[in-house]
Amino acid sequence: MRTFIAVPIPDEVKDLIVGIQEKLEASRADVKWVERENLHFTLRFLGEVEEEKIPKVKKSISALGNFRAIQAETGALGAFPSFSSPRVIWLGLKKGEREMVAMAAALDKALREEGFPPEDKPFQAHLTLGRVRSPRDLAQLKKMLTEISPPEKVFQVNEICLFKSTLTPSGSIYDLLFQLPLE
Repeated sequence: MRTFIAVPIPDEVKDLIVGIQEKLEASRADVKWVERENLHFTLRFLGEVEEEKIPKVKKSISALGNFRAIQAETGALGAFPSFSSPRVIWLGLKKGEREMVAMAAALDKALREEGFPPEDKPFQAHLTLGRVRSPRDLAQLKKMLTEISPPEKVFQVNEICLFKSTLTPSGSIYDLLFQLPLE
């Protein structure tokens, strides 16, 4: 099954993000925007994991039980690999990034101890807003990315979740498999 480990976000942050997506949609660029219910900060994408290995993933997440809830704040817009050549449009953190990076590093270590390969690229705390599908109207999107300053919103990161992701023609469907509350 296709899985990932993430930090869910509260509804008021989702509302803010949908507002940003709506502004960026005005560019008419060919972007597949992430559905409101699927917005989250990914700590680790695992991809296909055999069902018998899911308990090891849960054990790895449980190893993070000593982490406290994080006070986070939304930050600036970004793009992978860059603003000049955007493939993924994302929202970063103004506060809480350092703590989320530490959480991702501890998770990577716990997963390696359970036999999973290490993450192959450095972790950057980001929430994916959309994925660019073609170069149509990309110039307008790039311009808007540099002009929009998202409103700042403080929120609490108080759980880590394991999700199963099912790909469908109309988009991904996420099912919660496990959650670890943070104090």
